[in-house]
Amino acid sequence: MLATPSQTVPTGPGWQFEVKHDGYRMIARAENGKARIWSRWGLPWTASFPSITASLRELGRAVVIDGEAVCQFDDGHSDFHALASDEGCAKAILWAFDLLMIDGEDIRALPLEVRRERLLRLLEDMQPEGIAYSEHQNGEGEALYRAACKAGLEGIVAKRKGTRYASGRSKAWVKIKNPDFDGDDRAHRSGPGQALSRDRPTEIENRLRCCWRLPRPSH
Repeated sequence: MLATPSQTVPTGPGWQFEVKHDGYRMIARAENGKARIWSRWGLPWTASFPSITASLRELGRAVVIDGEAVCQFDDGHSDFHALASDEGCAKAILWAFDLLMIDGEDIRALPLEVRRERLLRLLEDMQPEGIAYSEHQNGEGEALYRAACKAGLEGIVAKRKGTRYASGRSKAWVKIKNPDFDGDDRAHRSGPGQALSRDRPTEIENRLRCCWRLPRPSH
Protein backbone atom coordinates (compact mmCIF):
# COMPACT_ATOMS: atom_id res chain seq x y z
CA MET A 1 0.00 0.00 0.00
CA LEU A 2 1.63 3.22 -1.17
CA ALA A 3 0.90 6.76 0.00
CA THR A 4 -0.32 9.44 -2.39
CA PRO A 5 1.78 12.65 -2.39
CA SER A 6 -0.01 15.77 -1.18
CA GLN A 7 0.81 19.42 -0.58
CA THR A 8 -1.66 19.73 2.27
CA VAL A 9 -2.26 17.87 5.53
CA PRO A 10 -5.68 16.20 5.80
CA THR A 11 -7.90 17.56 8.56
CA GLY A 12 -10.73 16.09 10.56
CA PRO A 13 -11.03 13.34 13.19
CA GLY A 14 -10.71 10.42 10.77
CA TRP A 15 -6.91 10.51 10.37
CA GLN A 16 -3.83 9.12 12.09
CA PHE A 17 -0.44 10.73 11.58
CA GLU A 18 3.07 9.26 11.64
CA VAL A 19 6.54 10.63 11.06
CA LYS A 20 7.80 9.76 7.57
CA HIS A 21 10.92 7.61 7.77
CA ASP A 22 13.74 8.11 5.27
CA GLY A 23 14.80 4.61 4.24
CA TYR A 24 13.88 1.62 2.09
CA ARG A 25 10.27 0.43 2.06
CA MET A 26 10.19 -3.30 2.83
CA ILE A 27 7.83 -6.20 3.37
CA ALA A 28 9.10 -8.60 6.02
CA ARG A 29 7.89 -12.16 6.57
CA ALA A 30 8.65 -14.69 9.30
CA GLU A 31 7.44 -18.27 9.43
CA ASN A 32 8.73 -21.54 10.89
CA GLY A 33 11.94 -19.92 12.10
CA LYS A 34 12.74 -18.49 8.69
CA ALA A 35 12.65 -14.89 7.51
CA ARG A 36 12.33 -13.11 4.19
CA ILE A 37 12.59 -9.42 3.35
CA TRP A 38 11.79 -7.94 -0.02
CA SER A 39 11.40 -4.47 -1.52
CA ARG A 40 8.28 -2.84 -2.94
CA TRP A 41 9.59 -3.98 -6.33
CA GLY A 42 9.76 -7.61 -5.19
CA LEU A 43 13.56 -7.73 -4.96
CA PRO A 44 15.10 -9.91 -2.20
CA TRP A 45 16.88 -8.07 0.64
CA THR A 46 16.99 -10.72 3.35
CA ALA A 47 20.77 -11.12 3.35
CA SER A 48 21.32 -7.36 3.36
CA PHE A 49 19.61 -6.74 6.73
CA PRO A 50 21.02 -9.26 9.24
CA SER A 51 19.70 -7.50 12.35
CA ILE A 52 16.17 -7.23 10.99
CA THR A 53 16.29 -10.82 9.71
CA ALA A 54 17.44 -12.12 13.10
CA SER A 55 14.68 -10.20 14.87
CA LEU A 56 12.06 -11.63 12.54
CA ARG A 57 13.24 -15.17 13.32
CA GLU A 58 13.18 -14.45 17.04
CA LEU A 59 9.52 -13.41 16.92
CA GLY A 60 8.53 -17.07 16.89
CA ARG A 61 5.33 -16.16 15.04
CA ALA A 62 4.16 -16.36 11.44
CA VAL A 63 3.82 -12.72 10.40
CA VAL A 64 3.96 -10.36 7.42
CA ILE A 65 4.95 -6.80 8.34
CA ASP A 66 5.05 -3.63 6.26
CA GLY A 67 7.72 -1.14 7.28
CA GLU A 68 10.76 0.96 6.44
CA ALA A 69 14.36 -0.19 6.81
CA VAL A 70 16.27 2.76 8.23
CA CYS A 71 19.86 3.43 9.25
CA GLN A 72 20.08 6.21 11.81
CA PHE A 73 22.68 8.65 13.08
CA ASP A 74 23.26 8.74 16.82
CA ASP A 75 20.96 11.77 17.04
CA GLY A 76 18.08 9.78 15.59
CA HIS A 77 18.01 11.26 12.08
CA SER A 78 17.93 8.88 9.14
CA ASP A 79 21.13 8.22 7.20
CA PHE A 80 19.62 7.23 3.86
CA HIS A 81 22.92 6.95 1.99
CA ALA A 82 24.31 4.49 4.54
CA LEU A 83 21.88 1.92 3.15
CA ALA A 84 24.01 1.81 0.00
CA SER A 85 26.74 -0.02 1.97
CA ASP A 86 26.81 -3.43 3.63
CA GLU A 87 27.92 -1.80 6.89
CA GLY A 88 24.98 0.59 6.87
CA CYS A 89 22.45 -2.14 6.09
CA ALA A 90 23.88 -4.25 8.92
CA LYS A 91 22.97 -1.47 11.38
CA ALA A 92 19.50 -0.85 9.97
CA ILE A 93 16.31 -1.41 11.93
CA LEU A 94 12.80 -1.90 10.60
CA TRP A 95 10.28 0.76 11.56
CA ALA A 96 7.11 -1.35 11.41
CA PHE A 97 3.86 0.45 10.63
CA ASP A 98 1.42 -2.25 9.49
CA LEU A 99 0.67 -5.92 10.06
CA LEU A 100 -0.78 -7.86 7.11
CA MET A 101 -0.83 -11.45 8.36
CA ILE A 102 -0.31 -13.18 11.69
CA ASP A 103 -0.29 -16.88 12.53
CA GLY A 104 -1.90 -17.78 9.22
CA GLU A 105 -4.66 -15.15 9.48
CA ASP A 106 -4.88 -12.60 6.68
CA ILE A 107 -5.89 -9.37 8.45
CA ARG A 108 -5.58 -6.92 5.55
CA ALA A 109 -9.36 -6.43 5.48
CA LEU A 110 -9.43 -5.32 9.13
CA PRO A 111 -9.47 -1.58 9.93
CA LEU A 112 -6.16 0.22 10.15
CA GLU A 113 -6.47 0.77 13.91
CA VAL A 114 -7.06 -2.94 14.56
CA ARG A 115 -4.08 -4.02 12.48
CA ARG A 116 -1.80 -1.53 14.19
CA GLU A 117 -3.01 -2.50 17.65
CA ARG A 118 -2.16 -6.13 16.92
CA LEU A 119 1.22 -5.06 15.58
CA LEU A 120 1.90 -3.06 18.74
CA ARG A 121 0.97 -6.00 20.98
CA LEU A 122 3.22 -8.30 18.97
CA LEU A 123 6.24 -6.03 19.29
CA GLU A 124 5.61 -5.17 22.94
CA ASP A 125 5.41 -8.86 23.81
CA MET A 126 8.52 -9.91 21.87
CA GLN A 127 10.62 -6.69 22.00
CA PRO A 128 12.74 -7.54 18.93
CA GLU A 129 15.99 -5.59 18.85
CA GLY A 130 15.94 -4.86 15.13
CA ILE A 131 12.25 -3.95 14.78
CA ALA A 132 10.56 -0.85 16.22
CA TYR A 133 6.91 0.21 16.21
CA SER A 134 6.26 3.39 14.23
CA GLU A 135 4.18 5.50 16.60
CA HIS A 136 1.23 7.63 15.50
CA GLN A 137 -1.01 10.32 16.87
CA ASN A 138 -4.71 10.95 16.29
CA GLY A 139 -5.52 14.35 14.87
CA GLU A 140 -3.46 17.57 14.98
CA GLY A 141 -1.70 16.61 11.77
CA GLU A 142 -0.81 20.17 10.80
CA ALA A 143 0.91 20.78 14.14
CA LEU A 144 2.83 17.51 13.85
CA TYR A 145 3.87 18.44 10.31
CA ARG A 146 5.20 21.81 11.45
CA ALA A 147 7.11 20.18 14.29
CA ALA A 148 8.55 17.54 11.94
CA CYS A 149 9.72 20.20 9.50
CA LYS A 150 11.22 22.22 12.35
CA ALA A 151 13.15 19.13 13.46
CA GLY A 152 14.53 18.60 9.95
CA LEU A 153 12.58 15.40 9.26
CA GLU A 154 11.38 14.29 5.84
CA GLY A 155 7.72 14.91 6.61
CA ILE A 156 4.68 12.97 7.82
CA VAL A 157 2.24 10.34 6.57
CA ALA A 158 -1.51 10.61 7.15
CA LYS A 159 -3.62 7.44 7.21
CA ARG A 160 -7.39 7.30 7.16
CA LYS A 161 -8.88 5.36 10.05
CA GLY A 162 -11.11 2.38 9.35
CA THR A 163 -9.51 1.52 6.02
CA ARG A 164 -8.36 -1.89 4.84
CA TYR A 165 -4.89 -2.61 3.46
CA ALA A 166 -4.85 -2.69 -0.34
CA SER A 167 -2.16 -3.13 -2.97
CA GLY A 168 -0.98 -0.16 -5.00
CA ARG A 169 -1.22 3.56 -4.35
CA SER A 170 -4.12 4.75 -2.22
CA LYS A 171 -5.61 8.07 -1.18
CA ALA A 172 -6.28 6.51 2.23
CA TRP A 173 -2.54 7.04 2.88
CA VAL A 174 -1.17 10.50 2.14
CA LYS A 175 2.44 11.66 2.45
CA ILE A 176 3.29 15.31 3.00
CA LYS A 177 6.99 16.06 2.58
CA ASN A 178 9.05 18.79 4.19
CA PRO A 179 9.95 21.13 1.27
CA ASP A 180 13.25 22.01 2.95
CA PHE A 181 14.31 18.44 3.65
CA ASP A 182 17.75 17.57 2.28
CA GLY A 183 18.93 14.06 3.05
CA ASP A 184 22.50 15.03 2.09
CA ASP A 185 22.73 17.90 4.56
CA ARG A 186 23.38 17.03 8.18
CA ALA A 187 24.22 20.61 9.09
CA HIS A 188 20.58 21.59 9.60
CA ARG A 189 19.78 18.42 11.49
CA SER A 190 19.57 18.14 15.25
CA GLY A 191 18.52 15.60 17.80
CA PRO A 192 14.97 14.81 18.89
CA GLY A 193 14.90 17.50 21.52
CA GLN A 194 17.29 20.09 20.11
CA ALA A 195 15.25 21.48 17.21
CA LEU A 196 12.19 21.85 19.40
CA SER A 197 11.38 24.38 22.08
CA ARG A 198 13.93 24.34 24.91
CA ASP A 199 11.91 26.05 27.60
CA ARG A 200 8.27 25.00 27.68
CA PRO A 201 7.67 22.40 24.95
CA THR A 202 4.16 22.28 23.61
CA GLU A 203 2.02 19.17 23.82
CA ILE A 204 2.50 18.59 20.09
CA GLU A 205 6.28 18.76 20.44
CA ASN A 206 6.13 16.16 23.17
CA ARG A 207 4.08 14.00 20.82
CA LEU A 208 6.73 14.42 18.13
CA ARG A 209 9.33 13.12 20.54
CA CYS A 210 7.11 10.07 21.03
CA CYS A 211 6.43 9.54 17.32
CA TRP A 212 10.11 9.99 16.49
CA ARG A 213 11.93 8.15 19.23
CA LEU A 214 15.37 6.63 19.21
CA PRO A 215 15.58 2.87 18.74
CA ARG A 216 16.68 0.66 21.60
CA PRO A 217 20.48 0.39 21.80
CA SER A 218 21.93 -2.86 20.51
CA HIS A 219 23.59 -5.23 22.96
